[in-house]
Amino acid sequence: MDFVQTTAEFFQQRIDFVFLVYGLAFVLLSAVCLAVGKDKTQRLPWHWLGMFGLTHGINEWLEMLPISLGDSPAFAWVRLGVMSMSFFFLVEFSRLGWERLGLGAYGIRIHLPMAVFASIGLAIGPAALNATVRYVLGFGGGLWAARVLWCAGKAEETNRRFLYAGALATAAYAVAAG
Repeated sequence: MDFVQTTAEFFQQRIDFVFLVYGLAFVLLSAVCLAVGKDKTQRLPWHWLGMFGLTHGINEWLEMLPISLGDSPAFAWVRLGVMSMSFFFLVEFSRLGWERLGLGAYGIRIHLPMAVFASIGLAIGPAALNATVRYVLGFGGGLWAARVLWCAGKAEETNRRFLYAGALATAAYAVAAG
């Protein structure tokens, strides 16, 4: 057996623990963003990124429940709704951050075409809707957030490395989420 297959099996057998740690990472992101956001000199809307972290962490924990308790179509829809809400917060962080950095202005209406494109999968079924929400809102919102963090790093002197690191981590998350 090769290393990749062995590693994949290892994590698959412990997927509940993976969801636990993954969710905790997002909740910790939320705590950090909410703490940073208390500083009124910050240009970025950290509370939106914090709300993304909190709701996405909760979503990851909700993904643990079907493993031990079983799943139902209604609960799958609840998880999809929580995930979609988390991505809405991520897009809102990106939209407001883009505006506050002076890179352009997109009104709140930018959510409408994104929601329309994300909902295309509904015509096929819940699994396709989950995929289109991830592609449009998770991947698109994540790359936009990464770009916002990168541009904020260019404008900052004191926290530049942290913002660049955050941008790279967010871009990697966007690819993984999409």
